[in-house]
Amino acid sequence: MLTREEILKSLGSNKGVDSDRVAELLVGLTEEEQQWVIQMLREKMERGTSDTLSKLYSIDFIRQPVDIETFVKDPFYLGKSCEGIYPVWLAELKVVFAPGSDIFEWIFTGAIRGGKTWTAAVACIYKLYLLSCTKNPQTYLGLGDPNTAIYFGIFSVRLTEAEETAFDYMKQFVDASPYFRKYFPRNRKINYRLEFPHRIRVNFGSKELHALGRAMICVIIDEANFMKGGAIGDAYKLYYQVRARITGQYQYRGYTPGLLCVISSRNTETDFLEKHIQRFVGQKGVYLSEYALWETRPSDYYSGDTFRVAAGNKYKPSRLLKEKEPNPEDQQVIDVPVEHRDMFENNIDQAIRDIAGIPIYAISNYLQDRTKLIKCATAKWKHPFTMETIALDYTQMPKLSDWFKIRDVCKVVGSRYSPRLNPEANRFAHVDLALNGDCAGICVAHVAGMRKESRQIKDQLYYNVSSIEINVDFMLQIQAVPGSQIDISAIREFFLYLRRNGYRLAKVTYDGWQSASSIQDLNKAGLLAELQSVDRKTDAYDCLRDLLMEERIHMYKYDPFIEEIGQLQRIIKGKKAKIDHPAEGSKDVSDAVAGAVFSCMRDATIYPNHNDRPIGGGLSRRVFGKRVKTADGYITGSTQRGGALWDY
Repeated sequence: MLTREEILKSLGSNKGVDSDRVAELLVGLTEEEQQWVIQMLREKMERGTSDTLSKLYSIDFIRQPVDIETFVKDPFYLGKSCEGIYPVWLAELKVVFAPGSDIFEWIFTGAIRGGKTWTAAVACIYKLYLLSCTKNPQTYLGLGDPNTAIYFGIFSVRLTEAEETAFDYMKQFVDASPYFRKYFPRNRKINYRLEFPHRIRVNFGSKELHALGRAMICVIIDEANFMKGGAIGDAYKLYYQVRARITGQYQYRGYTPGLLCVISSRNTETDFLEKHIQRFVGQKGVYLSEYALWETRPSDYYSGDTFRVAAGNKYKPSRLLKEKEPNPEDQQVIDVPVEHRDMFENNIDQAIRDIAGIPIYAISNYLQDRTKLIKCATAKWKHPFTMETIALDYTQMPKLSDWFKIRDVCKVVGSRYSPRLNPEANRFAHVDLALNGDCAGICVAHVAGMRKESRQIKDQLYYNVSSIEINVDFMLQIQAVPGSQIDISAIREFFLYLRRNGYRLAKVTYDGWQSASSIQDLNKAGLLAELQSVDRKTDAYDCLRDLLMEERIHMYKYDPFIEEIGQLQRIIKGKKAKIDHPAEGSKDVSDAVAGAVFSCMRDATIYPNHNDRPIGGGLSRRVFGKRVKTADGYITGSTQRGGALWDY
């Protein structure tokens, strides 16, 4: 590797030479190759052209390629189609295709209608142009078989969208370009794909299967966030399939001649693109372009006047800031051109996502006011387990009670433990099971008492209502040890442990997955257990949401629950509604809480004096007293016997 001083000495002068950039270009070259580069630079400096460079090009090329700026602006190439290219995208193209650039993955995100797909199509056409200048593209790329077909792939959510977006742009560029018509024409008899000389083809698809078995050199994955799938998702499957082909098939000495463009508008903080950016941006060869809509436009497009917007997060909703209001420290603040104010006033979250290009915390969030989560969380009460998430390995025969801090939540009464809060209240538990892939969630809750309040019907007409309040005893997320499975029996044994230690467990419910054995064993042990799905209908989640919105549920701050409940979305399919998480999200703990709370509410409706309900072994007790709010903010006591309006 030549030093900076040796480079300058070889060039004869340091005038106009970025020696650091030259040294960077020489990385990985042998000393002989470095001397050839120095010679070409010296010739270029002295005469404006380099005969040595022309001779080197003649080995592989029939035409010496022009740079990206010339390609975009010159009418002979794409100038006729790119007359209105925004300066920001031309600048980005020059970065990606700069001499010596090692960029092989270009991530486009931000606002909608900002020119992302159009720019990616320009980038792919330039890659096609570079291959068209070679004598034999297959040999140039190092493919063993000179007859191997080389593919450019356009992938989108659906085949029709893949055809109508980037594929359509590329077709228009080629048909309008004098260069392609003269030197590298497509076969106009074929329109379902673009077919060029040397078996180079541009195809479109929508699934990973469309990429299998193909020599992919350049690929566009468009609207990756909206490719629906399972826990991994179609976007992940397609991305890794294509990336492996581009980097594995053509890489030479660390250089990848291919290009992978991943395009999507911003959606939520938990989508594929956000996870992908966190993982890959900053790595060698990966480049990110993210712009708000107004950042892609020319400077004279807007008046210059702006207003401020505080973007929502998991705790606080989005809102427009008043003129002299200080910026909130715990929210991202955006300066938005006044020309977009109507959109932000009409639908602020959608405008933040679509115009500002910022991921929001679950667009159309099921829980609209996330500040209620904090109001319902009592700071003085803590998670009664030694770990936030517990790993249960069935091969080690673990006990959940080993992690349970029973002295924090129970006191000793008559030589046995008894819950500190409402010891006589019936408890209801729900379990969202998992084995190895997902996490399991469990929750125990109870009816804490009644809230009496007056509600106005109209004018001076009021009516009295008594509303149920719920205490959540605890929530827990359980995961498998890598390479093993969750010990389902340990969860079952934990409920029996709670019953032995003073918890009046009235019922334990499970979701339908692999729960038959647990339900049978608990029933044999005298503990009522049954199936209860929170997925088939939205009743359980609707109940939980209403309790949160009316601040009639009391719990401690538990991050897995807050994370999950805050990102849930209501999805409508036909006449059916479903509460679900976004791709790469989860709802194991929130399912458990919704199930336990729903059991509490349903039982209280059936048994208004809820502690009259028979529990395991036929035990039945009645407890009446005053409703008292304890020092730690929790509700104790039960006051109503009958005649109340049960509201939930």
